Amino acid sequence: MTAIRKFNIVLIVLVVLLAASNLLLTEKNNKPVSDIATEQISTIEINAGEITFGSKIMAFNKTNNLWVLRNDDSIAIDQDKIKKLLDILNTHSFRQFENTQENRVAFKLEDSKNYYLLNNKKIVFGTLDPVDQNRYVLFDNQIHLITDYYYQFLLADIDFFKATAK
Repeated sequence: MTAIRKFNIVLIVLVVLLAASNLLLTEKNNKPVSDIATEQISTIEINAGEITFGSKIMAFNKTNNLWVLRNDDSIAIDQDKIKKLLDILNTHSFRQFENTQENRVAFKLEDSKNYYLLNNKKIVFGTLDPVDQNRYVLFDNQIHLITDYYYQFLLADIDFFKATAK
């Protein structure tokens, strides 16, 4: 066998080993933000204190398996939008970080007033990762890097959550 063929075989083996290790690492880190079932959630509070002027808080309660506005249950709420908001509990956590003060400051979680309160469990929203535009969140004493999709619910007003006639 020539030296070039041996070198190519070594390169192929190396590529296969790297691909396998990357797959194993991805599987190891492929975990959701929480193991709480969305059906267990009965109260939601959305606080967007740093996004709007003043503090904007919206609160919802589950009554007879339907989500209603806490202060006015006569307003019909889009159940699918609440379900999508609650999917944050099952969303993929790309990376996890220790909950240290240094990390909380670095990811702008230390004094953040942007959070969801789900059955008294707080999910605090921090800054975006500058490389992949995913968002840092603090939940259950663990910092997670998740998709930025769930931040939109902090930006929304009550009209966003109102049910529309179909």
